[in-house]
Amino acid sequence: MLVRFFHIPAACLLLVLMSLTAVPRPAQALDFRGNQRKPLSLEVEWRFADYSSESSIGEDFEASHFVQKYSAVYKLAGNLYNGKGGSYNLGLGFEWWSLDTTFGDVDLSLSNFKPLYNGEVLLAPGGLPFRLHLFAYDRESASYYVSDYRRGVLNSNIITDVSNGEHHTLGGTLIAGIRNGSYAGQYREYLSQVPKLYVDFRQDLVRDLEGRTPEHYLDRNLAFVSLNKKDNWFHYRLHDYQDYIDNRNSFTEKTFLLGTIDHLDYRQWIWLTNWVKLSTDGSFTTIDHPNRSSDPEEIFDFNLFFNGKKNGTSFSNPSTFSRVRQGGRLEKDLSVPVFLTQSISPDRQAYVQMLLEREEDTFADFPAGNTASDDVYLSGKLATGMTRPLRFDPQLEVEFKEGTLGRGRNARVGAEFYTNARYRTDIDWLLAYSLGSYQGTPEGEDAQDVSFLEQVAEVTASRQLDPALRVGGKQKVVLGKGELNNTVSKHLQPESSDSWLDDGNDPDSSVTDTLRTLTELFLDHRRGRLANRLLVKYEYLKVNDQDEQKNWELAHRLNYANSGFRLKMINELEIGDQLGERSFSAPRLGESLSSTGSTGSDMTFEHETYAVYTPNQNWNVDGLLNYMWRDGDRERNLLSLRQKAKYNFYHTNGRKRRWLELEQAFDYERSWGDEAGLERTYGNFTLGSRFYPTSNTYLRGYVGYEWYDPAVTYVTYGLGIGIDFPLFKVEASYEHGTGDFDDTGENIVDHRWELNIKKLI
Repeated sequence: MLVRFFHIPAACLLLVLMSLTAVPRPAQALDFRGNQRKPLSLEVEWRFADYSSESSIGEDFEASHFVQKYSAVYKLAGNLYNGKGGSYNLGLGFEWWSLDTTFGDVDLSLSNFKPLYNGEVLLAPGGLPFRLHLFAYDRESASYYVSDYRRGVLNSNIITDVSNGEHHTLGGTLIAGIRNGSYAGQYREYLSQVPKLYVDFRQDLVRDLEGRTPEHYLDRNLAFVSLNKKDNWFHYRLHDYQDYIDNRNSFTEKTFLLGTIDHLDYRQWIWLTNWVKLSTDGSFTTIDHPNRSSDPEEIFDFNLFFNGKKNGTSFSNPSTFSRVRQGGRLEKDLSVPVFLTQSISPDRQAYVQMLLEREEDTFADFPAGNTASDDVYLSGKLATGMTRPLRFDPQLEVEFKEGTLGRGRNARVGAEFYTNARYRTDIDWLLAYSLGSYQGTPEGEDAQDVSFLEQVAEVTASRQLDPALRVGGKQKVVLGKGELNNTVSKHLQPESSDSWLDDGNDPDSSVTDTLRTLTELFLDHRRGRLANRLLVKYEYLKVNDQDEQKNWELAHRLNYANSGFRLKMINELEIGDQLGERSFSAPRLGESLSSTGSTGSDMTFEHETYAVYTPNQNWNVDGLLNYMWRDGDRERNLLSLRQKAKYNFYHTNGRKRRWLELEQAFDYERSWGDEAGLERTYGNFTLGSRFYPTSNTYLRGYVGYEWYDPAVTYVTYGLGIGIDFPLFKVEASYEHGTGDFDDTGENIVDHRWELNIKKLI
C-alpha cells in the first residue's frame, strides 16, 4: 500500500501547541460521564424463507435460505474539559453472520466475522480559533442479494449472496486562524500575521471480493486551503484513486489554485471602488492515468470577472481562458464577453453585448489536423416606450468569423413593435421583422463561397373576448434565398437550417431557396378552477427542389384543480409529414410506439389523462390513461392504464390512530393493429389490506389476478402478521400462487413462507 505524509505548516503546529496548553492534564481532560446507562448495543437478526414451485408437466423447484446475524458494539462518549476542550465518541464491536441457502440443485453455506469500530475526536479549545476533527470507522453492515426462479409465479426472493467486505474510512478536518481581525483573544496580534488554514483529508479503503460485484480500491481526497490576505486564497487539492481490480481505472488528480475562491468553493468579490467589484482565480490541474496513457493531462484555467453598477449603468465582464495539453495535443480557448445595460431615461433602455472568442486545437504529430477560429460578435438593442402603451425595440447584430472552421461576415437587423404588458388593452399584438445576411467560406479545403439572405416576419395577436375567454393566433414566415452553410457563423444563427436537407450529413450540400410558414390559432377558456386550451397549428416547409412538407396539428389541453381533485388531459392529432415527435411505451408488453421513424405513417393521435383524488386524509386515488394511434402501412394502437386507490380508517381515543388500510391497484395494457397475430393484452388487478390491532402490530393480506392474453393467467394471494417496535421487529408471511398456460396445458403452483426477526438491545 502506498503511504504518503502531508506536512503541516509551522503556524498550524503552533496553534496545536497553544491548544494543548489550554487543556489540563489528561486525567482531568477526559470526561467519562458520557452515556454510561447504555454503553453496549446488541443486534440479533434471523431471516428464514422457503419456496417451492410444482409444475404439472415440467420440473419441480425448491429453494430456501436461513440467515443469522449477530453484532455487538460498545460505545464510549464524553467531553474534553467539561466541553470547553471538545468531545469524543468511540465505539468497538463485531459482526458475525452465516448464510445457508438451497437454490434448486445448488447448496451454499457462507459465514464471516468482521470487527466494527468507530472513533471520532473533536478538539476545539475555547478561546482559540482552532478546530480539529479526526475520525476513523468501519460501520458497514452486511447487505443481501436475492435471486428469483424464472419459471415461477411468485418472486422467490431467495438470498444467494452477501456483501460484507472491508470499508475503512479515516480522515480529519482542521480549521485554524482568523480572518480580517475577527478574533479578539490574547493571541490576536500574532494570529493576525499568519494565514488562516483549512485542511480536509479523507481516505476510503474498500475491499469486498466475495460479493456479486467485487470491489477493491483506495480513494483519497486532500484539500489544503490557506487564506493569505483579505480574500486571496491558496488551494491545493489531491484526488488519488487506485483500483486494485482493474488498474486502468486508477488516476491521480492534483490542483493548485490561487484567487478569490474560499475554502467552501464559493466565489468571493473584492470591491475596487464603491461601484466596481473584482473576482479572479487561476488554477493548474494535472490528471494522470498511468495505466492508460503515458502523457498526463495538464489543464490551466484563468478567470477574471468584473461587475459594476453606477448611475443607471451596469456592466459585467466574465472573461475566461483555458489551456489543455495532453501528449502532442494542445487546446486553447479564450472568451471575453462584455454585457452593458444603460438606462437612458425611464422610457428607454439600451442593451449592448460584445463577445470575443479564440479557439485553437493543434497536434504536434499531425499538423494537418490543426484548427483555429476567431470570432467577434456584437449586438445592440434599444428598448423604447417602456412607460407607454406601445413599445418599439430595434436590434442590430454583427458577427465576424475567421479561421479553419469557417469564415464569415454576418449581420442581422430587426425590430419589434408590440403592446406594453403594463397596460391593459382589448387586443395584445406584436409585429416583428428581421433581415439577415450570411456570407463567407464554409469549413473545408475546397469549400466554395456562400451568400444567403434571410427574412423573418412574425405577427402575433390575442384578444380577451370576456373575462373567461381569450383567442389569438400567430403567423410566422421564414424566407431565404441563396446558399447557406451553418459553419460560416457561430452565434448569429439563421432560422433556416441545413439540417432541413434530405442529406444533411453531406458536406457538399447547402440550403438555397427556403420557405417556411408557421400558423397557429388558439382559444383559451378559464372559468374558476377549469382551464381549456384549443390549438390549431399548420406548418409548411419547402427547401430547394425537395418535396414540400406539410403538417397539421390539432391539440386540446384541459386542467382542473381544487383542494381534493386534480385532472389533466391532453389530446393531440397530427396529420402530415410528422415534423414533431412523441412516443410512449407499454413496458409489460415490451412495446413502444413513436410518431417518427414509421414507414408510411402520416397521421397519429395521442391521448393522456392524469387524475388525482384526495378529498381528505382517508382517500388517495390516482390514475393515468395513455392511448396512441398510428396510421400508415402498419397501423398500430397502444393503450395503457394505471390506477391505484387507498383508503384509511382512523380511530380516535385520546389520539388519532390508523387501524385499517385498504388498497387496490389495476394495470392494463393492450396493443393491436391491422396485422394478424399482433394483438396482445396484459392486465393485473390487486386488492390488499393492512389491519392494525395496536399501533405496533399489524395483519396484512392481498389477492391478485394477472393475465397475459393469449393463454396465461396467474392467481396469487398472501397473508402476513408482524410486530413493529423500535427495538423489536417480527414478521411472518405466506404466499400462494397458481399459473395456467393454455397453450401448453401446464399448471404451476407456488408456495412461499418467510419469517424475519430482528432484536436490538
